[in-house]
Amino acid sequence: MKRRSAGNYVDLGEGKYRLRYKGRSKNVTASSPRDLEKQLSSFVSEVDKGQLTPQNITFEKAAEKWMQHIVSDYEPRTRKYYREMLDGRILKKLGTKKLDQITPFMLQEFFTEMRQEVIQCKNTSRTLSDSSIKHHFAVVRSVFEACITWELYNKSNPCRGVKLGKSKKQQPKFYDDKQIRLLLDALDKEEIMFKTGVILAIDTGCRMGELCGWQWDDVNWKNKTLSVERQAQYISGTGIFDKLPKTDNSYRTIDLSGSTMKLLEIYKTDQQNKGFLCSGQAKVFVNYDGTTRYPYWLTNAFPAFLKRHGLPPITPHGLRHSHGSYLLDQGMNVKEVGERLGHGSVSSTNIYCHGYENSGKKAAEKIEKLHKKGQTLDITLDTNTSTSIQK
Repeated sequence: MKRRSAGNYVDLGEGKYRLRYKGRSKNVTASSPRDLEKQLSSFVSEVDKGQLTPQNITFEKAAEKWMQHIVSDYEPRTRKYYREMLDGRILKKLGTKKLDQITPFMLQEFFTEMRQEVIQCKNTSRTLSDSSIKHHFAVVRSVFEACITWELYNKSNPCRGVKLGKSKKQQPKFYDDKQIRLLLDALDKEEIMFKTGVILAIDTGCRMGELCGWQWDDVNWKNKTLSVERQAQYISGTGIFDKLPKTDNSYRTIDLSGSTMKLLEIYKTDQQNKGFLCSGQAKVFVNYDGTTRYPYWLTNAFPAFLKRHGLPPITPHGLRHSHGSYLLDQGMNVKEVGERLGHGSVSSTNIYCHGYENSGKKAAEKIEKLHKKGQTLDITLDTNTSTSIQK
């Protein structure tokens, strides 16, 4: 180890060095002794000016660096969500504290308080969801992991000592085939755009953003297919914009039923009669002025529709679950259903394998068919006695 008046360095060989000063370290490449001295001097100056050292960096400063260097490549909506979590709860609790002051017990108390927090809504109150608490925890953990990587924090991640408690496993809400038929009957007298949007959601299993991102040239009338090439997204302060599908697997072509194609033709004619362009890159679902509809317009209108017709509460995204569950119940394999839904792995589709209420009876009926073949199967027992089962 070589020492100078301020700071020191370790020769790592091949022109590489590790600079050290006041608990901070930095790996550099130097072309000459003079270059090394210059870099060491600059490093010492940085540390002395208080630029993010383990002794003085607060969680807020660390979080801002995390947003700048890690989160900057994330999707706009994700960046906004992380920003809201930081500003809403995390920084209020941890922002002014130095990283070295934050202990596992302090974080344990913070997340326990979050789990007990009561949020007042319009006519009711509720606690934070398990997923929301997990997302907040993931942000704090990721900030510390980044600081460890950047050598701004030289302890183990304090999040490792935190227990969030056992989460309640919630099955996704979905409609069975009987409820889907009731829903379709209720749509008969609804406005054509709303009816078309809901039926396309049921028949394709698409996400709401994908549905609002459809252009008329995504429809192949000859092959009776609909392609997913983009999705619409809304962010306050930015507005509505198109973005790439969620994953590479989200790019897909979906075969449509004859009934769905006929409905699309009726809807297209209605839109043309209203003066809308229904070809090329024009959006399938538009406002009165031809602009893309708000991606969550179905989400906003759906609850009132269900209540009006006495149908069980479900979200438009629940129609995606209903689509997948119905196809699996009808005998399609998990891989085929996953490809139609745009999943990247079978595990993503497995959450739809919760089965219909009558799935047990259907299984029993299939087993019963084994006993009605009119054949006799002889089974010889260990006692050398013979019994027979009708197969």
